[in-house]
Amino acid sequence: MKASTPIDGWSAYYALLTNALSAPPQARSRAAAPAVAAAPAVAKAPHRSFLERLDGWFADQRSRARERYLAESSDLCELETRMRELNRYY
Repeated sequence: MKASTPIDGWSAYYALLTNALSAPPQARSRAAAPAVAAAPAVAKAPHRSFLERLDGWFADQRSRARERYLAESSDLCELETRMRELNRYY
């Protein structure tokens, strides 16, 4: 299909659209394949040392202990008191 010379922006858009839609399906799938293959690979997370992992484990244990302590409060006043106590030390 031969398109006439576009006069304005809409005509150019229409000509590009009709050319793209009139292409055979095999040509469209081959044209799209390199774009998918060129996608960047997902970067791996950096390897953490034993001490970094151990520090993370201790930090998780401390935060779980704090959350457990706060969860034991029976009402809002006690929760606020416990939060103030924790804020004094951390």
